[in-house]
Amino acid sequence: MHNLKAKNRQLEEKESELSKSLKQLRTSQLELNKSYDLLKEKQDQLEALASNVPGVIFNMEIFQNAIVNFKYVSPRAFEFFECEEVDIMLDANLLLDQIMPEFRKDIYADLLSNHKETSQIAPEFKILTPKGQEKWLKAEMLISPTNNKTKQINGVFLDISEEKKQETIKEKIRKSLLNIPNDDCIVSGDILKALKLITDTAKDTLGVNSVSIWLLDKEPTPQLLCYEHTSDKEFDYAREPLSLSEIELFLTTLEKDKVVVADDAHSHPVTKELYAHNLRPAFIKSTLDADIILKGTFQGVICCGHSSKRHWAQDEVQYLNSLSDIISLALEIHERKKTESEIQRAYSLIISVFDAVEEGLMVVGSDHETLECNNRFIEMFKVPPALLNKENRRLRIRYIADQLINGDDFMEKLSSMEASNEHEFFNVLHLRDKRAIEQFSQPFYVQGKFMGRIWSYRDITKSLQAEESLRTVNSELDTFIYRASHDIKGPLARLRGICDVAKMTIKDAQANVYLKLLDLESRKLDSILEKLLVVKDLKTNNIKIEKINFNEVLDKSIKHLKYVQDFENIHIKVQVDNTLEFKSDGNLLELVFMNLIDNAIQFRDENKPSTNISIDIYPENNFVTVCIKDNGIGMEETILNQIFDMHFRGNERSTGTGLGLYIVKTAIDALNGKIQVNSKISVGTEFVFSLPYKMMNKSLMV
Repeated sequence: MHNLKAKNRQLEEKESELSKSLKQLRTSQLELNKSYDLLKEKQDQLEALASNVPGVIFNMEIFQNAIVNFKYVSPRAFEFFECEEVDIMLDANLLLDQIMPEFRKDIYADLLSNHKETSQIAPEFKILTPKGQEKWLKAEMLISPTNNKTKQINGVFLDISEEKKQETIKEKIRKSLLNIPNDDCIVSGDILKALKLITDTAKDTLGVNSVSIWLLDKEPTPQLLCYEHTSDKEFDYAREPLSLSEIELFLTTLEKDKVVVADDAHSHPVTKELYAHNLRPAFIKSTLDADIILKGTFQGVICCGHSSKRHWAQDEVQYLNSLSDIISLALEIHERKKTESEIQRAYSLIISVFDAVEEGLMVVGSDHETLECNNRFIEMFKVPPALLNKENRRLRIRYIADQLINGDDFMEKLSSMEASNEHEFFNVLHLRDKRAIEQFSQPFYVQGKFMGRIWSYRDITKSLQAEESLRTVNSELDTFIYRASHDIKGPLARLRGICDVAKMTIKDAQANVYLKLLDLESRKLDSILEKLLVVKDLKTNNIKIEKINFNEVLDKSIKHLKYVQDFENIHIKVQVDNTLEFKSDGNLLELVFMNLIDNAIQFRDENKPSTNISIDIYPENNFVTVCIKDNGIGMEETILNQIFDMHFRGNERSTGTGLGLYIVKTAIDALNGKIQVNSKISVGTEFVFSLPYKMMNKSLMV
């Protein structure tokens, strides 16, 4: 009985304990339900938050033995990592080994070693998804140690592939902008190689389908020519030229904004025209374009094209603008190199001519330093090589002066010329070795600025010797003419006297005819002798300045011609401005008038009823003009430039010596005058000559 009671009490106690346990269990169940509801709410909140996060939110537990367990990953993870949900949740290590080996290898050890306190890390690593896609991820993680063997990690995986791509592009941009301007083809001005380098580099740097450069060609009509390099073409014209009139809006926008950014070239209002004419045939859907400006003038466009729609980053826009500047630089260097080459060719030609001329040449700068001298100059003055340096110019000049008979005078004149930048200078240098060198200097200017002097030296030793020999021969010839003329004039005068006596004493009519002919021919011979003496006198006499009365001079000239047959039928009309006050050489003027009037009489037209000669003398500006006009037979225009030559006869009727008009021209030249002739067959001839009022008294040089 006692034992039974004891057992009942034990049962009651156990029942009470069980009741308490059930009560506690119910309470725990309620609390668990509340916790589950709270956890579900938190999970819903976490998933809602995860849907707004661009990456993958995760919670995982990592063990010391390299076991990883994902407690939570946001739903985006399965698409993000291209794997099944069960793969991640059941075997996180598979994800780490197959998809994120870099994370597993380089970062896992760091996670385990960092066990003392909560910390944050954000490693970056590359993954390869099961579908073969390469991605760059960033894991922003909060690490909380739970014990020495495990750690809790909360974090987010972020896809930073685009950022890494842009970083790669930025680095490529940086390197290309450093390398391109220093490339040999840019520095040397090889424009085709430079454009190829730029297009190839830009294509590789930006990862686009094509890069082309369009340069302006103004002939025959303004158009853009395309320079593009592809794998199957040499670098040359790759597309049809673009007429500027076809893409006016595109060019206007470029001029205003310097760049055109068209993510969708077909729908972009600015590139519609360009798309229709150029981009669509080239399968380009997105384009980035920048203008090329050289010295403030539009030169063309650089175009980046892509076969699909593409967003162009600001760095890419700036890069294209930089490439545009490099193209401008390449074009400028090309033009400069081209100009330098042309200058070099011109300089080489000048130097060739410089050394080929017979004269010695020396070019002296405005600072009186010798810029250049040719080989002939060096040979002429036997200049030693040691004195050819610029710094030895004064020694070189002194060396030349020492070779001259009057070197001090040479140095003095040279110093005088160096002080002047306007006047020309002429001198004859007489050397101790009997040579004579003609020296001439004149200033030269570049764009109106005085740059120095050009000195030329010509060896005239042989010329002077020839002139001296010619003077000797001429002197001997003049002496012969003078003596021969005087020797002939004596017998000729006696012959004319005999003719005069014979005409008075002989009554035979036929004999008198012969006597008259003999007298006429003797007079002609006397006239020839007079003209020979006149030519001789013109070469030796000085001009004698005196006051001129034109009427008196004309009277004397006409009197000499009265012996001419039928002179009484010649009508001479003279008109002189009596207000003229003129000084010249009367004897020379008499010669001029006599020979011009004689020429008019000799070539009179016998088919005309009368022979008319008009002489007009009048002032004109600073000259006196004389016009002698006749109505004779005239002359062919083809011989007018020869009639003043010695011994020239322009007509078969000419019976003279051919000295008359030669004497006229020589005398007028001696008086500083000018003469011209106008003539027409069957109409007549007009001689017009002008003489200056101011006449210098000088020796005649014929």
